[in-house]
Amino acid sequence: MSRLKAISTLLFNNRLEQYEKIIKLALENDYQVISFRDYARNDFDPSKKIFILRHDIDFESKATVRMFAIEKKYGVKASYYFRDCTADAILIKMIESYGSEASFHYETIADFVRARNIGTKEELLKTDFKNICLEILKKELERFRLLYNVPCETIASHGHVINKRFKLKNTLLTENEESYKFLNIKLETYNKRIYGENSCYISDANPLKINGGYYSISGTNPLQAIKNEIKLIKLLTHPHLWHFSSIQKIKIIRDCLI
Repeated sequence: MSRLKAISTLLFNNRLEQYEKIIKLALENDYQVISFRDYARNDFDPSKKIFILRHDIDFESKATVRMFAIEKKYGVKASYYFRDCTADAILIKMIESYGSEASFHYETIADFVRARNIGTKEELLKTDFKNICLEILKKELERFRLLYNVPCETIASHGHVINKRFKLKNTLLTENEESYKFLNIKLETYNKRIYGENSCYISDANPLKINGGYYSISGTNPLQAIKNEIKLIKLLTHPHLWHFSSIQKIKIIRDCLI
């Protein structure tokens, strides 16, 4: 994409309009549009196609409420995963009251590294960080449940910059499903057993850089996946990438011109 076209795409892009189009097309093609909690509870018809909506609330954004409004308009459900720094008690209550899911976006290993002032992966590996962090995550979940009156039946790992630098994901704590009972959860959203044949995982991306704003191993986007009638589609969005403030636009345009 040329720099001029990239800037034009940003200034005139309305991804929320596109989000509504995705949901509408999924319903028109007989997909059940559900949350991860619905999936974990087997609250769906296994004979029909499934579209799971997931939102990771990494940063506060007006798009979060707007996406929720679109979902209510079409009567579909989604999962919203909040970090401690983005948790909004009023919004969480609205999401749960509607029947969608609000739960925890955990970054426990990254928090442990920061708290201990650990500088390298090698230094981290010398500690009993996995067992310590699992205990911490259990307490974090208990606190989140109590504070926001939510069950947290499914959870989602957050990819903090520390995790990327150490090349160590928070999912290390939940890769063994025996941890589910300890944490009192039914599913971690990155669980490999739900990424099987005839399924597709799609994540949003900066709309100026990758595949029209989406990333997937197959290179597809949500609209193509629906048209291809993939049995199980999992769409991850980060609402802050669906609505840009004036300051965000200036920053991204500047990055395009460098």
